[in-house]
Amino acid sequence: MARASPDFRFYDNRQKYLMFVNTTSEKRLIADRALREMADTQPQPPAIRLLDAGAGDGTALARMLRGLHRRHAWAPFYVVIKEISMENVRLILEKMPDRLQEHPATVLVLTNLKYAEACA
Repeated sequence: MARASPDFRFYDNRQKYLMFVNTTSEKRLIADRALREMADTQPQPPAIRLLDAGAGDGTALARMLRGLHRRHAWAPFYVVIKEISMENVRLILEKMPDRLQEHPATVLVLTNLKYAEACA
């Protein structure tokens, strides 16, 4: 059996990565872990600020926003999504109407800026 090159990185092969994340519970686990990490945070005005750089299809982000709404229904959300794939942007936009209806005090920004520019 041929061995993978030492330079091979699983996440560099989009088809293999997509097959993995769409057939496992990775997205759910990532979102749940992020919510646990944010559980002890106290929102500070003017809003809860969230940056998702590489949001994929938005599944984990949508789950995180639902969890944040449960904990902080009163706090506005300022969410910046950095994504370069137009297909992923389309998939993200399909998931967001429910989150925006659930939490109308949400500002949602989608961008393809470079990471350093999106964080500035």
